Amino acid sequence: MTQRLRFGVARDAEERHGSWLELFFDLIFVVVVAELAATLEHHPTVHGFVRYAALFLPVCWAWVGYTFFADRWQREDAPHKLLMIIAMLVVAFLALAIPHAFEGDRGSIRFAISYSAVRVLLIILYARAYHTDPAARPLTGRYLLGFTIGLLLWLGSIGVPLPQRHWLWVAGFAVELATPLLSARAISRVPFHRSHIPERFGLFVIIVLGEAVALGVAGLGGGSLGASALFTAAIGFLGVGALWWHYFDCVDGTPLQRWLVSGQTYVYGHLVLFPAITAYGVGVLLAGQTPPQAVAARWCLCGGGAAYFLVLAAIRWTVTAPSGDRRVWTRVVAASVLLGLAAIGGLPILVVDVIVLAVIAGQLGVEHRLMRPVTLPRPVTEGG
Repeated sequence: MTQRLRFGVARDAEERHGSWLELFFDLIFVVVVAELAATLEHHPTVHGFVRYAALFLPVCWAWVGYTFFADRWQREDAPHKLLMIIAMLVVAFLALAIPHAFEGDRGSIRFAISYSAVRVLLIILYARAYHTDPAARPLTGRYLLGFTIGLLLWLGSIGVPLPQRHWLWVAGFAVELATPLLSARAISRVPFHRSHIPERFGLFVIIVLGEAVALGVAGLGGGSLGASALFTAAIGFLGVGALWWHYFDCVDGTPLQRWLVSGQTYVYGHLVLFPAITAYGVGVLLAGQTPPQAVAARWCLCGGGAAYFLVLAAIRWTVTAPSGDRRVWTRVVAASVLLGLAAIGGLPILVVDVIVLAVIAGQLGVEHRLMRPVTLPRPVTEGG
């Protein structure tokens, strides 16, 4: 008799934390993020940034797909473990394909095949859940249909020439993104753990912050640095710490209480948040180089920081709409300051680095102040 897989429950009281298998699975994405950061580091131009974002988004989406599956289907039996380990191997091939994804016909085919293989294994997992959990079929059936259509577009891209191949990538990715958005009712019947998902997203934030830390250390030790370059790299490194402090003190999973709009903004917003933090780390490295790549470093630092605050403002706004609250608008102001700074040419990169750190640290201080509980005055009673 086939045992049913147990999917997540709606009760927030049933807390769940990441399993050892999930944490092990995350390790391969450390390699992937490092490869993505390297693509931006070696091509810190507008064209290079577009390619960086175009590669980062499907990689993040692949991780999100496996994360939500593991959240709902908690039974880690032998077939599930084997499929996850094979998926890690396929993601490793995807990491190796990233540097060559836009380098001619052969490199793009290699990337398309690697990404398609990642999706095939996820589809196999959902097919298994469809077979073993009849109650979840409204969701697994829709996901199998949507993800299979997306997969066919990715596979179909292999047989067409460039640049049409890239347009099929866009179409396939759009179908994948749209599938959960169009499945809100089915998702409500197979809910995810609202304590587990923020933890998992926080762990991926740790991965991208870890890459930013590694880039910061590389900036501190890159060659024979002068005092100015060393100080610039140190300031950038402190900025990474400030981003960590802000995210884990000021961001929570409240938007996931409702999947419609607020929960969707939380999940899809993180697809932008992850590359934004990594881009900031690349900026730290570029700023510490001798001579520094000042323009590229400025845009990575300021653009990465601005995207970070804009995403968090949007997530917060969905909870406090329509007018938002002071935390929303202070994040928008911080992002605006950073975008304005990015557009200003001529400033020494050390000055830019200091201002960016001041904006992040200032926003952290402002939000801590806004989050303080209001102490009401004690009512005066007769007799004192």
